[in-house]
Amino acid sequence: QTEALNYRLRVICTNGPDTAYSNSVFVNINNFLACYCASGATSPDDSRIDRVQIGTIDNLTNTACATYSDFTSIQTDLVKGLSYPITVTAGSCGGAYTRNGKVYIDFNQNGLFTDIGEEVYAFGPTSSGQVVQPFNGSVNIPTSAVTGVTRMRVVLRETSDPTLVTPCGTFTWGETEDYFLNILPPPADEAGVLAITQPEIAACNLGNQLWVNLQNLGTNDLISAVFNVAVNGFNLPAANWSGLVSAQSSAEIQVPVTYSFADGDSISVTVSQPNGVAENPLFNFNNQKGRRVFAGLSGIKTVYGTGADYADISAAVAALVQRGACDTVYFKIASDNYTTQHVFLPYPGAGAGNLAVFESATGNASDAVFTFNATTDPDNYVFRFDGADGYMLRNVTAVNQGTAFSRVIDIRNGSDFITIEDNILMGDTLSAYNVNDFNHIVIASVNATNDLNTVIRNNTVIGGNRGLTLGSATGNYENGMLIEGNTFQKFSVLGVLIGGQNAAIVRNNSLRPRTNQTQEAFGVYATGNIGGGTVEANDYLSYRIGSGVFLDNVKGSASPVLVRNNFLFLGDSLATGVSRGVAVQNANSADIAVLNNSIAFYSDNASSGAITVIDGSEIQIWNNNIGAFGTAPAVRIEKLYSVTASDNNNYFGTNLMWRLGSVYTTLANLQAATGTDGSSVSANPGFNGTDLHTCAPELNGAAVSVPFVTTDFDGDPRSNTPDIGADEFVGDAGGLLAEDAFLKCPSETVTLGNEPLAGVTYSWTPSGTSSEISVTAAGSYVVTATSSCGSFSDTAVVTNKPLPVADFSVSTVGLAAIFTNNSTGGTSYLWDF
Repeated sequence: QTEALNYRLRVICTNGPDTAYSNSVFVNINNFLACYCASGATSPDDSRIDRVQIGTIDNLTNTACATYSDFTSIQTDLVKGLSYPITVTAGSCGGAYTRNGKVYIDFNQNGLFTDIGEEVYAFGPTSSGQVVQPFNGSVNIPTSAVTGVTRMRVVLRETSDPTLVTPCGTFTWGETEDYFLNILPPPADEAGVLAITQPEIAACNLGNQLWVNLQNLGTNDLISAVFNVAVNGFNLPAANWSGLVSAQSSAEIQVPVTYSFADGDSISVTVSQPNGVAENPLFNFNNQKGRRVFAGLSGIKTVYGTGADYADISAAVAALVQRGACDTVYFKIASDNYTTQHVFLPYPGAGAGNLAVFESATGNASDAVFTFNATTDPDNYVFRFDGADGYMLRNVTAVNQGTAFSRVIDIRNGSDFITIEDNILMGDTLSAYNVNDFNHIVIASVNATNDLNTVIRNNTVIGGNRGLTLGSATGNYENGMLIEGNTFQKFSVLGVLIGGQNAAIVRNNSLRPRTNQTQEAFGVYATGNIGGGTVEANDYLSYRIGSGVFLDNVKGSASPVLVRNNFLFLGDSLATGVSRGVAVQNANSADIAVLNNSIAFYSDNASSGAITVIDGSEIQIWNNNIGAFGTAPAVRIEKLYSVTASDNNNYFGTNLMWRLGSVYTTLANLQAATGTDGSSVSANPGFNGTDLHTCAPELNGAAVSVPFVTTDFDGDPRSNTPDIGADEFVGDAGGLLAEDAFLKCPSETVTLGNEPLAGVTYSWTPSGTSSEISVTAAGSYVVTATSSCGSFSDTAVVTNKPLPVADFSVSTVGLAAIFTNNSTGGTSYLWDF
């Protein structure tokens, strides 16, 4: 060395054509590494690198098979502090076996790839049976990286264990490739456009302002720059910007131009002259950004048919993804039979008030029919919501005719605010009974992600191993779930399964399992839920063993888990398996209130019970109407600590309660032994076959008013002295009148009567046919209510107060005047002199 120059010495280490750099030897001259550790395979065979892309490197090598390839003659410039996309395509010279790979960069240029942070990207495994598969990732160049040329190594190895992929050493099948990277320091002055942020995607009005995300990769603060803007190829006058974007950061700024943007405009923005100086050409890569701007969708759009806005649902979704929604947009589907499946994707603007509604143009579900025959797991859906928020599917019919795969609706990857409403959804109705079958769920959210605020309302759901399953990611809970007003029929195992939910609501659903199977069937199965929740006014009818409502590891919090106002009919006393109307199990189940349910229970299995508490704590049982028509008990309690309160129930049957091994056949014995149910009764529940409405007089007014139960199974209001069971019925005149005596002024109008009950007709004397009437005249008014339980009458008396009479007298004594009030019928007085 004779001058202050850098000299490089390169030592080539080799041991045959298939093992490059076999000797772990390196020589440092001015910290320049000459020889790296050995890495390579003994045979490429089933693992080959087909392509590497990063920076300006785009090296396609899918025509050769080698164990090691030296591509250090190919080089790209990368800047410290930036992140770069990388793509590595895995290939093969033989079979499609599992492969894993990694990328290493020697950032500190010490000849090793094992320092912290030098493994920059891991990819794989390759999918089963896939020979060629690209993997996309990103590589961050740390600010601590040494400036200058260094080595990047890409390793692909045939293995299912990614820990076996290392930068050094030999292995059986695979390939190693080396490249050079030139690490550059950031410039002093730099400006780039990361994105055009306004006009906003999904805006109804595109406006006249232009905003960008301005990037500063330089080491100086950016305080000025020049913007050149073109719209549809027309150049606007250059605009000088001044402001502040701190060193090596970015900020959203307004470009100082004004232009009235229109739907479909193509905008190009170029920035130059950072801080008034010419930028280093190496950093021109981020100077320009362009995009087309579209007004967001709103109003009504047509899908399918001659002259439609969109040829099919996929085209409509593509437009929605491109444009977004600036208001709720209704996609009206033309009447026809379609043999297609569709994926709903995320779109800009999705949120409250900006929904994408796909629905039959006629409002009739049978007019827009989508039929698909799924044959594999990836295509197991008719409609799939994939990470998509703010969609509603309404008034269509969807049928999956697959036999091995028959999922109809698939919700996945964090699809929030999805509403499925008023549809006919049909899966397989012939599959064999299988509790763990996930392929035949008609409506499914089971891919271990949180899909929040899912609403399933007023659908007819036919078939499936399960009608509906909503499950969250492990250890998480989904919020806002509502399952309401649906009919689930011909399901094999489960009508509704909800797991990992917070304060879920399942109400007013009809559940009818298949009748040609004998294994356990479940109406509503809740597991691993918190935050309370409600299972109410559901109608479960089954002639199989199983449970109407099954709670496993559910918890209340600020409010309890409410199981209320359900009709549960379990009707096969000859079946030998265990049945339960309402079942609670798991020690983690807590704070549950079982209220005002009507249960018709036919079972001779000694381990069964119309209400069965296997485990749990803080469980209350109130106001339930239970007919145990076999030898199994009305209530079965297996843990002493589980039930904290029980009263005002009706227990009817041969055995009223099984408790901790003791059986009680009379209410008196039960009350004496347990100290509970002091106000409970034991009377025929008055069911009419599978119809669990009742007129039993012993139940009329015999319940206790509970704040959580203000209506009944039919939505009728509960009276102040409510009835036992899910049905509030007219069993006497009580409750026909909210008040029966009125004292009023003659011109005042008062309302007589009470809120109406379903299935009840009303007649007033002298006139009126509603549950309430308004009257002004004084007199007696008689209301007669007629229902399936009979006719009952009550009388309201209206009395007018006398009108007031104003009067006074006057006398004088000298200069004093004395006024005497002689008025009658007054309650307050005002003198006006």
